[in-house]
Amino acid sequence: MIVKLNKSYFNKYRSQIILLLINIQFISNEFACSICKGIRSDLNSYSNYSFLYIRNDILLGIVLAKPVGSYIFNKNTCEVKYLSVNSDFKGKDIASSLVEHLKMKC
Repeated sequence: MIVKLNKSYFNKYRSQIILLLINIQFISNEFACSICKGIRSDLNSYSNYSFLYIRNDILLGIVLAKPVGSYIFNKNTCEVKYLSVNSDFKGKDIASSLVEHLKMKC
């Protein structure tokens, strides 16, 4: 199930989001926690363009995106900041499903 990121989901899956961020090459635990702090402080920007892939209450993948500056004519333009999939579920079209979901939103 793909769900839109909101405060409730962010709070519930924060630790799993950190683990998925750590899966990205060169991201340390400290940096992943820093990213989550930034997302929490700017949740309104992220919430419209960020999605979680959840199955059986386990976070399998994330796409974290936010809108590009107001100078863009198309208000549905966003920038993907982070995309990660649980390493146990790679190759299962989770990332492509998240990106397709984001493309529909944009």
